[in-house]
Amino acid sequence: MLLAPFLVILGVWLVKTSHGVTQKQKKKITIPWFALFFIVVAGFNSLDLVAQSVIVGINAIDTFLLTMAMTALGMETSIDKFKNVGMKPIYLAAILFLWLLFGGFYIVKYSLALAC
Repeated sequence: MLLAPFLVILGVWLVKTSHGVTQKQKKKITIPWFALFFIVVAGFNSLDLVAQSVIVGINAIDTFLLTMAMTALGMETSIDKFKNVGMKPIYLAAILFLWLLFGGFYIVKYSLALAC
């Protein structure tokens, strides 16, 4: 739920804090189109305009493609690559994991409390 807003905020922040870039280049913000399309598709899906059987088929295809992508990533991963990059990516992954875990929990908890 927070991926698209986070990416937009991150893009704006990176543009404002970039050093050694001309003023014309600095004003250009990269929009994470995949995140915006994700929000559009989620909104469209919430309108229940597509038959449930079609959604089940799309979810099956999605699960298969995600499995293939994760398998391909796993096949390219080795312990040496982790050793070469250091601990910073591991720390970032841990921080993002905790942010998504607790942030998602509290968003769901308080949004459900407001709905009831």
